[in-house]
Amino acid sequence: AVGTCVLRKCRAHASRRFGFAFLIVGGAAAAYHASWGPTRQLMRFCDYWSIAAASGMLRTALCTSTPGSGGQGLGLTLVRASNILIPFHPSLVSMGNLLISEARCMHMMRRAPEILLGSWLRHVFCAVAAGGIFFSEDMMNGHVPGVHAAWHVFAALGMITTTPFLVAADSNTLARG
Repeated sequence: AVGTCVLRKCRAHASRRFGFAFLIVGGAAAAYHASWGPTRQLMRFCDYWSIAAASGMLRTALCTSTPGSGGQGLGLTLVRASNILIPFHPSLVSMGNLLISEARCMHMMRRAPEILLGSWLRHVFCAVAAGGIFFSEDMMNGHVPGVHAAWHVFAALGMITTTPFLVAADSNTLARG
């Protein structure tokens, strides 16, 4: 649902690419959770790798409206470095991409608080809740029923609340030509 919402509301290429990537993340997560035996570990890697790749596409979609980013100079170097690291450290790549995305969302909110403040507050609440649940699940070794499902819910809500920022970034990108 998150990917289709982005595809429905965004027209810029980078944002639509993130929407499609998020649909693939959903498929990879479903394949991982439905797998067993020797294929489960492979599906886990695919799940992590798809999340890392999608986080990079989110970062690109949010940051392409910034002059100097979107494939030039440091932006291209960052994209290449994170893509090379995905097979080896997907969680690290995801965290780095998401921190950059969070900083960009905060910057956008500060420039247009009358439009984006409510969306940013909802996004921060969902992201903090998802992070807290993720770490608590890790500390409990996944033995508490429902905790992982709650993480999925808050992670999806955290991602869907980025849509207004993607729409704002699209309007900046499309306005510039």
